[in-house]
Amino acid sequence: MKKRLLRKIRKQYDYSYQPKFNYMKYVRTIRTYIQKKHEININELELLLYMYDEDLFTKNQIINDFRGFFNIGSAAFKRMVSREFIMFWRNYGYGVGSTYTISPLGKRIVKEFYGKLHGDEIFSEKDLNNENFKASPMYSNAYLLMIKKMSEEIKESRIRKR
Repeated sequence: MKKRLLRKIRKQYDYSYQPKFNYMKYVRTIRTYIQKKHEININELELLLYMYDEDLFTKNQIINDFRGFFNIGSAAFKRMVSREFIMFWRNYGYGVGSTYTISPLGKRIVKEFYGKLHGDEIFSEKDLNNENFKASPMYSNAYLLMIKKMSEEIKESRIRKR
C-alpha cells in the first residue's frame, strides 16, 4: 500500500521544473565583471545597489545603515563622491545635512548589473578579449569560461522564447 502511494506521488512530481528566473546562479561572475570593468570594490558596488532604490539620502543615513555590515566612513563616502558615483543634490542648512543622490554613472553601473543578471544584456566579445581582463589575476580563465557559458545560455533561452 505504501509503495503504491509513493510511486503515485513520484509520478505526480515534475522533475523537469525550470525556474522562471535564476538570478543567483551567475551573481558572483557578474559582480566580478562589473567590479573589474568599472574599477570599484565590493563595498562600493553594494552601496550603489542599496542607494539605487533610495531617491535622496544624507551621508549620516548611509553610514548608519551600513555600520554593522562594513566600515563605511566619511572618507569612503567622499571617495565615492569624488569618483562621481554619488552626486551632491542640495547644500545643508536649517538643521538638515547635505543631501545626495546617485549619479548617472552610478545608475548606469547598477542598470548594467541588473541587465546582465536578468539576461537582458549579454557580454560583448570586445570586453572578453580585452587585455585588461585576461591579464588580471582577479579575472582568471574560470571567470571568462563562465561568462561564455552564461552568454550561450542567454542566447539559447532567447531562441526558445521565439
